[in-house]
Amino acid sequence: MRPSILGEFLAPVGLVGLSIVGLRFTGLRAFRSLRFLIIVFFIFAYWAFRGQQWLGWGDASRAIATAKSCIIELTAFWALFGFLGSAERARTAVHQIAVVLTVLGLSSAVSSALSFAGLESVISFAHFIRNPDWEESMVYVAQFPFSVFYGVVQGLSGNTLYRYTGGFTEAGIFPAFACWCLSYTWLTRCLSKRMFLGLLVGTLATFSTAAVLCIAVSLPSLGLLWTFSLKRMELVGKILLVLTFMLFFVLGVVLVYYMPDVGLRDKSQTQTKSIDDRALTIQNALTDLPSNIAGHPPNSDNDQQMICLLAATYSLGLVGTVLWFAKTAAIFLWAKRTPRFRGLAVSAAVIAALLVAQPIYDYNPIVIMSLMAAPLAFANASRTQHRHSSSSLHRTPSDSKVHSSTMRMPSKLPSEPSPLP
Repeated sequence: MRPSILGEFLAPVGLVGLSIVGLRFTGLRAFRSLRFLIIVFFIFAYWAFRGQQWLGWGDASRAIATAKSCIIELTAFWALFGFLGSAERARTAVHQIAVVLTVLGLSSAVSSALSFAGLESVISFAHFIRNPDWEESMVYVAQFPFSVFYGVVQGLSGNTLYRYTGGFTEAGIFPAFACWCLSYTWLTRCLSKRMFLGLLVGTLATFSTAAVLCIAVSLPSLGLLWTFSLKRMELVGKILLVLTFMLFFVLGVVLVYYMPDVGLRDKSQTQTKSIDDRALTIQNALTDLPSNIAGHPPNSDNDQQMICLLAATYSLGLVGTVLWFAKTAAIFLWAKRTPRFRGLAVSAAVIAALLVAQPIYDYNPIVIMSLMAAPLAFANASRTQHRHSSSSLHRTPSDSKVHSSTMRMPSKLPSEPSPLP
């Protein structure tokens, strides 16, 4: 499904797959759940509002596309509502996505190395057009072994950067979901060195500002989670670790601006129109938002008005923005008895990318899964502690003290599915 490139061409296949998953794991019993019905209401309300906007602006084709997006998002949530009822299934699904991204990341790294060696034309074997019916189509190049070449950027320093998308429609989308997979697999103890390498080099091969941003928000978030899980560390030590990770975050934000060739400072000179238009569009949209109740039709001369959620508030208006946050929060808070807000750390890169960097705020299934699955990475911590406390009668007092003061991530999540939430 979108935002993968194959999702642009095979969306009906993905919809059929979601329907099969929904019939297998959710069925009709979800409609007896009040939480399910409330979230469905928010999803439908958002897309209904968007549909009437496009009809009011006289754009019937966009209204039809909105109806399709509504169907896809409702189907995705219905399927995942039952499928993610088991933390074991969630872990397996995210691990499989991480494996795919690892392979694509390693492929991008190989293709990037060959391109830097002057073999770009040799390893290219196919061209295809994304959305050929659009006025501004995107031409992608398939390269050996199975990479998608995004384009060449001439850096301000004179370096030629060969950018790869990692299988997504935009180069900056791969880092967001690579960091999500890295966070999830690390927390669930299934992150291998090979997977870490693939996700990292694939992120670097995008040569995007979004890659720096995603790393800058994802790694400090995980570091803070790890710090607060250390029960035996003194308060002073925790404070020093927190300050260290906060300093890392500040350094990352500085690199977003000052990073050679891919930072905003250099891009503002090599890609002046893109950077200036995006910054001005976000500024104008946020300034106008309090008085922009119902939204404005996008300006066809400004292709940055839908580039990220903050820019899209110009089109969404205050009502549409509130509805988007309402349905997204409802989706994120779907699971009971899970540390939901700690799940924000797992999805930090995806949230940062959709807010300010990439047009994925309406890309339904994988964004929904990234939000719904995030809290499940912690779902078994309380169960693990309960098992430790329940078996403390069979330990010596000193053993019980050690176990009660140490919080460990389970090496393996329970394999039995939990009941439908």
